[in-house]
Amino acid sequence: MHRVILPNGAAAVTGSFSSETHTVDIYDITDPVNANNAVMSDTQVDDEGGDWFFDALQTDGYWTADSTGYNFRYHFKYGTGVTTGAKEAILKGGHDYRFEFSATTTGTDYGIIRWVTVLHVRPLSKV
Repeated sequence: MHRVILPNGAAAVTGSFSSETHTVDIYDITDPVNANNAVMSDTQVDDEGGDWFFDALQTDGYWTADSTGYNFRYHFKYGTGVTTGAKEAILKGGHDYRFEFSATTTGTDYGIIRWVTVLHVRPLSKV
């Protein structure tokens, strides 16, 4: 979840984006030698950001960072819709991952916007 703000200071909404491709590239940054090789890419082409963006800031129980809320949510998945990587590329415990998101804005407003987040995946158990 994120609060995505456009260069004009407004929160992004579904109508902020064209029906072109929205992507996320996922990198395992635990190993510095391979940190720039995406382990998975997920592409969404269909709906002007509707699966990722909300038209209003959300303040449900998922968001605890502040009282302002979020307008972007990505559901990690593998399989259908994933353009590179395989089911075995699922996130591994004890690894750090960099998610690089990009989306094309409507018209010529801002072109492609990009944002990045890092996720640490905890191991479920020690062997």
